[in-house]
Amino acid sequence: MTTLSMREDKRLEKTLQSFYAAFNDRDIERLLALFEPHAVYVTGSGQYAGNRTDIRAALQQALDLETRIIQGSRQTIIAGDIALMMSNWSQVPDSATPDALGGTSTIVFRRQPDGEWLIVIDNPIGTGLLDLMQGDPPRPVN
Repeated sequence: MTTLSMREDKRLEKTLQSFYAAFNDRDIERLLALFEPHAVYVTGSGQYAGNRTDIRAALQQALDLETRIIQGSRQTIIAGDIALMMSNWSQVPDSATPDALGGTSTIVFRRQPDGEWLIVIDNPIGTGLLDLMQGDPPRPVN
């Protein structure tokens, strides 16, 4: 039987902090390196990016907002080599960006054979996706 753990693995913490650092540095290559090759990223409009090209484009749109991302409270459930993280976040303006953004994300990580964690599914809008979809399944990015 798999046990559930609310403890966070130090390497998982490192992956999360690497994500925030790469985002705040606007380093798209470092961001992409934190995703598994066949990961899925959910955009703010509720579409999903399911390949490297679309994930790159979606993340670049977020980086172009010229905001810094700040993590709030979070909870993590680890079951074997899979982790589900729910995390409050906000994006605050770096410059003249008019409004701050925020939400509660749901992120699924998988532990790799080397012990490092990579993102499998990144849904920055969390359960807000349900409100956007109104019962429709997510759509791929066009």
